[in-house]
Parts: sequence; structure tokens; C-alpha cells
Amino acid sequence: MKTLFLLTALFACLPLACLKGGDLPKVLIMGDSISIGYTSHVIENLKGVAEVKRHKGNAGPTIRGVAKIEEWLGDVNWDLIHFNWGLWDMYGWEYHKEDRSPEAYGKRLESLVGRLKETGAKLIWATTTPACPANETTMERRFKQDVRISPELERQYLDVALRVMKKNGVQVNDLHAFIKPHWAKYAIAENNVHFKPEGKKALGKKVSDCIADALKADSSANQGSWEVLFDGKSLDGWMSRPGGKWEVKDGAILGTSPKSERRHGILLSNREFSDFVIQAKFRVHKGDSGFYFRAAKVKSAVSVNGFQVEIDTSQETGGLYETGGRAWVNKPSKEAIAQRKYEKGKWADLELRAVGRDVTVKINGVVCSELKNDKGRTKGYFGLQLHGRQEMKVEYKDIRIQEL
Repeated sequence: MKTLFLLTALFACLPLACLKGGDLPKVLIMGDSISIGYTSHVIENLKGVAEVKRHKGNAGPTIRGVAKIEEWLGDVNWDLIHFNWGLWDMYGWEYHKEDRSPEAYGKRLESLVGRLKETGAKLIWATTTPACPANETTMERRFKQDVRISPELERQYLDVALRVMKKNGVQVNDLHAFIKPHWAKYAIAENNVHFKPEGKKALGKKVSDCIADALKADSSANQGSWEVLFDGKSLDGWMSRPGGKWEVKDGAILGTSPKSERRHGILLSNREFSDFVIQAKFRVHKGDSGFYFRAAKVKSAVSVNGFQVEIDTSQETGGLYETGGRAWVNKPSKEAIAQRKYEKGKWADLELRAVGRDVTVKINGVVCSELKNDKGRTKGYFGLQLHGRQEMKVEYKDIRIQEL
């Protein structure tokens, strides 16, 4: 926003490359210089609770966000992203000649939220802190323009953002409502959108409390009873259909099949499941596998009908294919493929969530497929697949489920 705050950013924000792995949830703060002001307090408040980082630099307007989002996300699998754009879109500063209307702001924000959702992180939108009541000082001094954001115009931007968040199911942290009654106490001046140290500290507490509550809620939701579906020693709880060979080797389920085998080898769970979150690790050496869910037994060369998460040596892995139905229903986007870093012959993480008619698939923590109100089956068996007429070698392990 201003040179003074850019200097602050250099000290407050480390490059993403400096991140170190750990067991704590990884939290990214994304926003303008207001977030620069409160990030250090959030880091301090959440010590031992979360590993908090902020991207380098100033997020500026949504125009800059669209251009920089990939750089800011980096290659970290974020658990939670607390984000905001708004003041720059209202005031402009060096972007004052660009289209920053509420309509353009809403369209770009929709695009940015779509990209953030692809990360699979919990998202929290921070409403824009209040516009200043007098002519803003930077526009006045540097750009020789008298710019004062009226309450009516400010409300247009706030409402546009809230509509986007409601549409996408994003949690809202209302910093505007929090700080507005205390403006006179916390603001630097009537012509400045920034805050005194005590204002930054108050915002830091509000943000850290919101993040802590969200992480606690997610943790509580995930602390249900997990059931192990593969014990690492035997195929108890599973039944093999004709085709291919399934065995336990080195703590994993190993599936192999020669190219001469025309049938699909399927290893099915002994019982059916409806709503669940299931997690597993897989490694594909050769051929085309799949992870069936809510599948039905049928008499065919494939043995089952229903959805499978595509698991193979290609980047189609993580897509959704409906056997005996619509065939391909979803394939991973280029953005998801770039972020998840899936490689043939290396262990990868699968997380599949199916609740009612909503389905979400993550590979290495990145959302690769997502269906809402889908018409597919809502109950059935899990199944591991060996594709017919292919040389196959695939492994699965650490399979566990939480029924919902």
C-alpha cells in the first residue's frame, strides 16, 4: 500500500521456501498491509497451535491476486487459509486507472475463491476493514486525487464479497464489524486506513481466535472413531473377485496381473458403506488401477458397477469414472495436477469424502474432483481394481475409514 509498509513486509513475511515440516496445522494469511500489521500477533498467539505464515509482499487488489496467487500458495499443503482483498479495490492507489468496480471485484474474487478451494484448505474470508472517513492521504498526496469512499459504496464492496463467500460456503471473519465501533480508538488518522499498534494487536487477537476455533472445530469433527480396513498383515475383511492376484507383501496390499488376463481383478470390502471419509496410500508401478466406492456387484468382466477414483500412472489419477454408467464424470484440473505433485511409482495419499450426494477426492491433500448433488449410487462396496488386458502392479496400504 505504501513504501513504509512494504519495508515492514520484508521483515514480517518470510519466503515460503523457509517453511519447515511439522505436525502442527499449516496456516496461510493472505491480504494487504492490514494483514501485515496483525500477522506477527497471530503468529505469537498461535504458537504451539498452528504454524502460521504470510505470503511475501502486499496482496493489493484482486487484480494483483489473480496474477500472484500461485506464487503465494507455493507448494505447501495448507490446512487453513485466512484471506482478504478489498481496500485496494476500493481506493486503487497505483491501480486507480484499472477497472476496480464492485462488479469487476466480484468476478475476480469468484475466480480467486475457486482457486483457493482447489487447495483443499479450510477457507476463512476476512471482511475488509473500514474505509477512512476523510479523503485518503496517499491518493491525495501521491496521485493528486480526492478519494473518499462513501458508506454506500463501501457497503457495495462488502456485499459483493459476502455473496461470493456465501455461494462458495466460505466461513467469514467479520473484521469490519469488529473494528468499526473502535475506529476512533485504533485508527492512525481520519485520512488513513491503517491502525495504531493497539489496533493491530486487537485485530491479531480477533484473527487468531477465529483461526484457533476453526482448527478446533475441524479437529473435533475428525476425532470420531477411525476403523482400520487393512491390518497390514492379511486380507481379512476383503474378498477377491475373479481376475488378477491380490496378496499382502511388506505391509501393503499388492495387486498384480498379466497382460493376457482379460478380466478386471477386483478386491472388494466384505461390507457396504454409505457416508464416510476414507484415507489410504497407494503406489502404481504399472497399469491402470482404481479405488471403487459405493460399488455394486455385477456379473461382468469388471465384476462391479459404480464410481471409482482413477488410480493409475497418468495424471488422470484423482478423477472420477462411473463403471456401467456415465464413464468419465470428472478429471483433475491443470491447476490441481500442478500442485499435487503426483508421480508414478511413488507413494501418494488418497482422501475420499462421500456424504449424501456430495463427493470430494483429494490426492496429496489437493482437491482433484468434487461433485455436488450427484446422481450416482449412495451405498455400496469399496474395491481395488486391476484393469484387464494390461500388465498390472499396484500397492495400497494404511486404509482407514470414518463413517459419518
